[in-house]
Amino acid sequence: MKQIKANIAVSLDGFIATPDNELDWMPQNVRTLLNKEYETTNYLLLGANTYTCIFEHWGGWPYKSKK
Repeated sequence: MKQIKANIAVSLDGFIATPDNELDWMPQNVRTLLNKEYETTNYLLLGANTYTCIFEHWGGWPYKSKK
């Protein structure tokens, strides 16, 4: 049976990224853990702003095997 996992990372002020779309506030060990989670994930559900930020940062969709 498939599992559904929710992962929401926000800073104390309620934002995911800084005004310049950086995640500098997030400790490196947390970013590493999130990247490992993405490796075993089949689907990603993102908001429009997060998708746009990722797309612009990487110059395209970096998770080619994800739906």
